[in-house]
Amino acid sequence: MPWAWPWGLFGGGLLPDLLGSVTERVGFSVYDVSYAASLAVMLGVFIYTLFVIAEKPRPLNPQALRAFPAHLESLWDSHGCDFVIPF
Repeated sequence: MPWAWPWGLFGGGLLPDLLGSVTERVGFSVYDVSYAASLAVMLGVFIYTLFVIAEKPRPLNPQALRAFPAHLESLWDSHGCDFVIPF
């Protein structure tokens, strides 16, 4: 979201100026306000994703889970990777 970047930059620079003295009185750094605000936004987005965005669960296929590592190894071999899967 490019339109959100200026707001985040502005808010991240303004929060320490506005609330820095409060965090210092509590025992944290002036810049911990920005970290706390970032954590709050991340948790808000996570909660929004959990409750608002709904997808139908896909059926589990145990054979597909067992076949995936073998397919991945052949994919790496076809692209010239030297990586070896340890199982």
